Amino acid sequence: MNFSELINVSDIILQLLQIFYKNEIENINKKINMPITKKKTYDFLNQLIILKKNFELKVDDFVANGLNAGITKVMEQIEYIYVLNQSPKDYCPDESNLDKNPSICCFKVINILKIHCQMISKSLANKATLEIYNQEITERLFQLILKNLKKNIVNVEGGNNLINDLKHYLHFIEKELKMKKLKILFTSLINVGLLYTINLKEEESEEQNIDSAIGKDIAKKICDSSLYHGVFTQDEVYDLVSRRIDWYNIKPFVDKGVYGLDCCII
Repeated sequence: MNFSELINVSDIILQLLQIFYKNEIENINKKINMPITKKKTYDFLNQLIILKKNFELKVDDFVANGLNAGITKVMEQIEYIYVLNQSPKDYCPDESNLDKNPSICCFKVINILKIHCQMISKSLANKATLEIYNQEITERLFQLILKNLKKNIVNVEGGNNLINDLKHYLHFIEKELKMKKLKILFTSLINVGLLYTINLKEEESEEQNIDSAIGKDIAKKICDSSLYHGVFTQDEVYDLVSRRIDWYNIKPFVDKGVYGLDCCII
């Protein structure tokens, strides 16, 4: 909060400097009876303009570095929450989660983000700076969710739980941070999450037929780039799907569908 107050003070100083600079330049030109031209007022070789611009850039750097340090601390807190609260059973449970509530880990992550983001939004007067802050929070949160997902094994029921968590993250991004332009990150990841839920009823006559059907279906969706809106490449989706609990059973069929590979090692 102290830092955000300093940002507000710096904005006021910059505004006062701009007003003072403009008025003094106009007065000087009036005294020497010279017309004010855009070229003379904004001459990039003028030492006053150079000093003024350097001061503005230095303030911008201080603000950016300070916000970056604050966001980094928030992300470290979130990583710590993942370590303490993300249970392997969240995305690989023994039975279905019917209440549709977010996992404890997801709930705590959103709660800590609400505390920080609400504090910043009430403190920052500059809406442009606030938007940059929220955008950076959104993008870094997305990367942490991906990093956390790659550490987990996911089964079919866990895939539904994962999608449930992702929808809560998306709701927070849209409603609290007002970052609708970045919702594509989470909608694309939800489409990846749907690949974990692909399953067949145990009515198939042979287990291999089940694995083959699941693998072919997954391969088809991996190759459908329209599902991921340019957020993920085909290889990145393939890498994420490899967190499925039955991956080694369906991998040969996925490889054949995605890369045209049809071989086995004896």
